[in-house]
Amino acid sequence: MSVFARFHVEPNDASARADTALFHAATRLRSVEMHRREAQVVEALLHAYREGAFPMADPRSGRIEWFSPDPRAIMPLDPPRDPESSEPPSPHFHISRSLRGTLRSRRFTITTDTAFEGVVRSCAEARPERHDSWIDDRIITAYTAMHRAGHAHSIEAWLPAHEPSRAAVDPPSYRDPASVTPVLSTGQSLVLVGGIYGVSIGAAFFAESMFCRPELGVALRGDGAAMPRPGTDASKVCLVHLVSHLRRRGYILMDVQLRNDHTDQFGVYEIPRTEYLRRLQHACEADTSWGPLEPVDAMIR
Repeated sequence: MSVFARFHVEPNDASARADTALFHAATRLRSVEMHRREAQVVEALLHAYREGAFPMADPRSGRIEWFSPDPRAIMPLDPPRDPESSEPPSPHFHISRSLRGTLRSRRFTITTDTAFEGVVRSCAEARPERHDSWIDDRIITAYTAMHRAGHAHSIEAWLPAHEPSRAAVDPPSYRDPASVTPVLSTGQSLVLVGGIYGVSIGAAFFAESMFCRPELGVALRGDGAAMPRPGTDASKVCLVHLVSHLRRRGYILMDVQLRNDHTDQFGVYEIPRTEYLRRLQHACEADTSWGPLEPVDAMIR
């Protein structure tokens, strides 16, 4: 008879009590072993990031590859430059006029660390321009462990899942972080339409990936008509919130790994690997914390 079948025998059955004790002991040992392995993964990743390396899964070979690009792409944390300023030009974070309008509309509900795994899984989804991803189940498991340990964070953008008049009221703060499209309830159901996640060490933040689902959610225009593709720019809005948050919390380095057309629009620039490692060491040794998320008003005036 199995241990599970003996749970309901009389309390004076010494054999059943012994089996139950052994079962719980084995469960605790498995839990300890799981946490030990998870801690090892977290420590290995932290060590790699401090050395300037990051992992990506090769969808063709199935191998986890490690990269340390030269040059390295950096997202500037300095606010948009005043056009009337007499100071010499320097890298600064750029927000387009149209994106400022989206930010001022405040149609997205912005949260942090509410659906971390959901953000990572959404980033891993296939797209029309990309049929596979460097984010596989091993990467998801590893970075979720980093999140549980307090070293990885996400910023999420949500929209109502229904028109306000038909919004379903769910139990408060319900969410399904493992779902590709989590739902958050704050009086009405909200659907995840965009997000960004990354790793935090000291005053350095390493942005990993971002996603946008423009076809999801509901938003109304000024005339009351439904907006087409209301989730458009959700990932960009999350990025602005992230940069604003990092500035406010005292971060001094935001690594975006590789430069591309999408990040270029925000002012990303490149530095030699040697310079990156020097700045990385300084940032990792600095002391700051993630903290609560606040509005981005100062960056969108």
